[in-house]
Amino acid sequence: MKITRRNIVLDGPGSVKAIDCDKVGCALRIRLKNILENEYVKIGAFHTLELELHRPSVLRKEIWDSLAVDALDQTSDPGASADLAVVLMQEGLAHIFLVGKSMTTTQSKIETSIPRKHGPAIAGYQSALKSSLSV
Repeated sequence: MKITRRNIVLDGPGSVKAIDCDKVGCALRIRLKNILENEYVKIGAFHTLELELHRPSVLRKEIWDSLAVDALDQTSDPGASADLAVVLMQEGLAHIFLVGKSMTTTQSKIETSIPRKHGPAIAGYQSALKSSLSV
């Protein structure tokens, strides 16, 4: 079985029916109902628009109300809408997360090499562990 995938650029109005956020794949899938017919999609047919991280996309809307502008502002700056900052630490590794109402983002990952725990390197292990936890 041969499966081919091709991307088609559609420029036309659609009515949003559902939004799905794929946190693992860093993608946003928007299910749309086509309002105007074109050669690829019939009127009233459904299609999915997939927005991915680091992939350029353009969002156009004729009239932007204050609610839509506020929603874009909040999602474009995770630090402004974060309710909680979380730091997860273990030996030589720390992750910093911002947790909000609608998403959790990884802000930083800090890694430090730490020597082994046994043998003559134990003194180096303890000092490296102290310095990594003091950062």
